[in-house]
Amino acid sequence: MNILNYLGREFEPINFNCWGLVREFYRVELGHKIPAVNVDPANYRHLVSAFSTSDIRELFSNVSEPVDYDLVALCRHSAFDHIGIYINGSVLHNDNPAGVVYQSLADMQRRGWAINGYYRLNK
Repeated sequence: MNILNYLGREFEPINFNCWGLVREFYRVELGHKIPAVNVDPANYRHLVSAFSTSDIRELFSNVSEPVDYDLVALCRHSAFDHIGIYINGSVLHNDNPAGVVYQSLADMQRRGWAINGYYRLNK
């Protein structure tokens, strides 16, 4: 597993947003095919409501303590509007305009992100 393959990749609102990174990582690194979430390209942050109301949510269970490769729901407001992958105490995520970055939870909190929950793929 080499997260260096992802670091620095550019953010693309339609094809490679935060959910696009999750889908690619799960497919390439973990061998799990996760469906796309269709969102308005003018407002990709609608991912949250799409994730909350789609069948994709049934693929994951909310957990209180993350382990490697769990999803981390993040927010800067009251509802989660971003998602990343928990790896070794930090989060791999694709943020606009930075692209794919790997940040500690403490660094993300200093930058205004709050953790809204952890989700584990049901196997």
